[in-house]
Amino acid sequence: MPVNSIQGLASGYKTDELINAIMDAERGAARLLERKKKLYDGRLEAVRTFNVRTLSAKLDLIALRRSSTFTTRSVDSSAPATVTATASNKLAAGAYQVTVDQMAQAHQQVTTGFASASSSIGTGSVTLRLGAGPVTTLEIDASKSSLAGLAAAINASDAQVTAQVINDGSATPYRLALTAKNTGAANTISFDADGLSGGDSALLQRVTTTGTGGAYTGAVSFSGAFTGADGPPEYRIRVANAAPDAVGTATFEFSKDGGTTWSAPLTTSATPVSLGDGVSVAFSAGGLLDQSDTFSLRPLKQAVAAQDAKVRLGGSSSLTISSASNTVTDIIPGLTLNLKAQSATTATLTISDDPKPAKDAITKFVTSFNAAAKYLNDNTGFDPLKREAGVLQSQSSLRRGMNDLVRGLTSTVAGLPSAMSALSAIGISLDQKGLLTINEETLDAKLAGDLPGVASLFTNTATSTNTGVEFVALTGKTKLLNPFAVSVSQAASRATLTADSALAVSTTISGSNNSFSVKANGIEVALTLASGEYTQQQLADHVAAVIAAKKELKDAAITVSLDAGKLVLQGSRYGSSQSITAVSGTSLTSLGLTAAATASGKDVQGTIDGISVIGQGQALDGKVGTASEGLTLLVSLTAAQVAAGNVSAKVAPRKGIAQRADEVVAALTNPSGGIATSYEDNLIDQIEQVSASVKKIDANLLQRRARYEAQFLQMEKLMQSFQSQGNLLSGQIRGFENMASARRR
Repeated sequence: MPVNSIQGLASGYKTDELINAIMDAERGAARLLERKKKLYDGRLEAVRTFNVRTLSAKLDLIALRRSSTFTTRSVDSSAPATVTATASNKLAAGAYQVTVDQMAQAHQQVTTGFASASSSIGTGSVTLRLGAGPVTTLEIDASKSSLAGLAAAINASDAQVTAQVINDGSATPYRLALTAKNTGAANTISFDADGLSGGDSALLQRVTTTGTGGAYTGAVSFSGAFTGADGPPEYRIRVANAAPDAVGTATFEFSKDGGTTWSAPLTTSATPVSLGDGVSVAFSAGGLLDQSDTFSLRPLKQAVAAQDAKVRLGGSSSLTISSASNTVTDIIPGLTLNLKAQSATTATLTISDDPKPAKDAITKFVTSFNAAAKYLNDNTGFDPLKREAGVLQSQSSLRRGMNDLVRGLTSTVAGLPSAMSALSAIGISLDQKGLLTINEETLDAKLAGDLPGVASLFTNTATSTNTGVEFVALTGKTKLLNPFAVSVSQAASRATLTADSALAVSTTISGSNNSFSVKANGIEVALTLASGEYTQQQLADHVAAVIAAKKELKDAAITVSLDAGKLVLQGSRYGSSQSITAVSGTSLTSLGLTAAATASGKDVQGTIDGISVIGQGQALDGKVGTASEGLTLLVSLTAAQVAAGNVSAKVAPRKGIAQRADEVVAALTNPSGGIATSYEDNLIDQIEQVSASVKKIDANLLQRRARYEAQFLQMEKLMQSFQSQGNLLSGQIRGFENMASARRR
């Protein structure tokens, strides 16, 4: 029964107030601990805030450590409506004159008109091919047997062609329009619907053969697209020679108006014979042609010609360059032209250093550094007006860390010219409060006049005695004691698979030799070559196009070339992780390749300061646990150079201001052992200990309160009992007194 239920009814004491007073007195130690916890909480919040602000400065140092921040190029075009450009950081400043004589165009063809987008085109198969690329075969069933269905099937395929149904407003207005996904004269569309039958399939591109003699066993094919007005018409062809004759001797005539008028006789040939308006026909050998043989051709109409861009570089005696794309990257290394429109006006492209990214990075870091420094100043100092000390005043380790950072920022960089060896040289100085200030005029002048010098001040740089051994990077673990002695024993190489024998001068690809599989970096892909006659270069180009069309091989970036007539497949990356295998296939013999033939790349190998190291590709990294740990070098020496003895280099790196500052900040904020982090962890431990002590005291006090309540309750019960007994005795005494009084009367 709690004390406050009796409230001193017997004793008259306010027992709850007495117990609360006792508990309050006995909880003094807990209150001292709670005040200490509040102090620790404040310090924890402060050190966390300082840590966050310091980490923000560390993040802003990343840009200042990158050389690309200081090597950005800007390009100004005098005719931006004609051509704009971007420049890489490797392109030197200068000016170039460019004239855009012709824009690149994507090939576009349209069919003859259909009555409806849902008109049946029959069933069967159609094939598409873009330039020298792979042939895509589409199976057209009843669900796709319409112009709209065919367009959807094309768009869902991997053919490099898009399709849509257009309405030209004529009596039969619906046409299928095919557009190449890539611009350029070589990227022409080949569309063949000879595999369709039924419906209005005759209105699509196809060849129909008729005749009663049956002596001709060859094939008639046509190429090109109709470029005349209106159309495309149906071409009718009839053999003109009276007696049967072979291809090459037999003659033929053609009509574009349904047979009303006919052309003069032309000689049949296995090579395309022009019919005018962009259309040609060819006859393959096989049997004899006579007057009973007639053929019907229906080409597509060319809406837009496949066309390369033509760009002139220079003045009146300029050089003309063709490009399949309107984004031109191969005229001047490092300069990308974005062609906008054909124009007779010559545009001047002015390339110059762009200091804006560098200034933005410098300004951003100064701002974040000052935020961290000011916060630490405010929380480690003493306010004489308020007579209050900062919550972190006793933490000298944080102050020392900030002082180290200031020294790292303001001291000179060894090895640089004295005029550009410290922040003060570019207008950045330290004020009396320990904050960085920027003289905008001085900084702008230095960035405009000596951007490479400013870059050397902030970034890590190095000198090397061998141009084939370049410095790439270092870390805080790299010890710069002396120049690193580098010796290369093996040059890096790419996976290069060379055919065993040269390609034939002319190669025929058909269904019997059109397939093979290639495995690149462990990914195997089946490839199919298009049927046809190929020269060596044409076949190499076609193999390259077929490989490039496979998404699975995109990362391998395999190039195809010829070396003394032999096919060469080469990966774009260096290193032992790169491999190319000609797995198997019917076309390997025609390509000069052997089944299972494999080529792998090699990693660079050598020593740094006499310690053996094996790189990855061309990257040679220092060994962990040595002075070179964290050092990365790019070794571009070839196997021939290494064999000739060009293997040694002395590389002398130096740490820029950004690297030095980053190392100090890391010492402050490192999650494992950083000054601020360790202090934060220590505070958390202290807070947990204090909280545990307070909890323990309160638990003990709770038990003590229970004992006090029980004791007071017992006291009240005893006093109540005594009072009852007293009352009883008082009553008895009064009774005795009354009896005695009565007797006396």
